[in-house]
Order: sequence, then structure tokens, then C-alpha cells
Amino acid sequence: MSGKVFFALLSFLLIFSFKPDTPGTPSFKIIRAAYNRANKLFNGSNNSTATDSACMKGFQDVIASLKELPRAGLTDSLMFQANYKLGVLFEEFKDYAGANASYLQAINYSTNSGDKFRIFVLAGAGYYNLNNFDSATYFLLRAEEIPGDIGSSVDRVRLYNTLGVLYYDNGNYLQSKNYFSQALRLIETKDLVDDLKL
Repeated sequence: MSGKVFFALLSFLLIFSFKPDTPGTPSFKIIRAAYNRANKLFNGSNNSTATDSACMKGFQDVIASLKELPRAGLTDSLMFQANYKLGVLFEEFKDYAGANASYLQAINYSTNSGDKFRIFVLAGAGYYNLNNFDSATYFLLRAEEIPGDIGSSVDRVRLYNTLGVLYYDNGNYLQSKNYFSQALRLIETKDLVDDLKL
């Protein structure tokens, strides 16, 4: 077999093996529909332990299916959302280790600084709840490095409050007061009192 024929055959086999309709490979359309079902439960008004558990299973299935597809903008966006929302659900069940694992996966698929900011804040708070103060400090300070006009004001207040509590627990009362004051100033400036759910 000549080199050209072998190369042409190899190219054909590679292209065919990555064809999206290969048996056993889920289609993006089906995965998107599964995500939409889980997301509807996630945003539902009558959530319960049962619906939250079903929602978690839905997002876990979506993540597993997306891993079988080639990375692209749409798959990355869905992977970010599924991991982020799965992390939120883990937090609802007080599973901070599971939440952080999901948040750290979400960071791998985030495409903008606002998403990264939110995930750093959530991961830092999660590590604080796990009494892992070094990791909490690392992620919270990474969030603080992101300029103040990026991300929501609610997340920024959460950042300052969590840093305030962290420094208070470590006996650095002056730094703690500084962060609590920043949170209070932001709340007063932005009139966020009713929006905060800390």
C-alpha cells in the first residue's frame, strides 16, 4: 500500500470516528434537552429534597454526556452551567466538598471574568465551611484581584463578608473590620439589603 493511499485511508477513518452521529455518542440536541429539564427543576418555585436530588442527577448525566463530545463553545458553556448549578445543589445539601469539586470543574469551562469571580467566591466560601482556611484565602483573594466592576454587587458583598469572617476567625480583627466595612459601604451604595441572601 502506498503512503498516499494509507494516509487517505487513515484520514477517512479519523474523520468517520469523530462523526457526531456515531452510535453510542449522544447528540448535543439530546444533551441540551436533558439540561433544560434539569434547569427547569433547578429554577422551580416548589423545590424539595426529591426535586433537588432529581435535578442533581440530571446535571450529573449532562456532564457525563458532554464529556463524550468534542469541546466547543456551546459544550463549554453548558458544561460551565451544569457544574456551577450542581455545585449550588451540593451546597443545599451541605456537601461542601462536592460543591467545591463542581465549582473547580466549572472554572475549567468559564469564558469570562464575571463567571470566574463568582466561582472563586463560592469556592472560597466552600473551603471556609470545610475549615480549610488556606484554600479559602487563596480563592477569596483571587476573587478580590478581579476589578470591582466585574461580577455582581451581591457576589462582591459575599466576598467581603466571607473575608471578614475568615480574618476574624484567624484573629486579624483590623483586617476583618476593613472587609466588613467594605461590604457595608457597598450595601449602602447599591441599596442591596433586600437582594442579599447570605
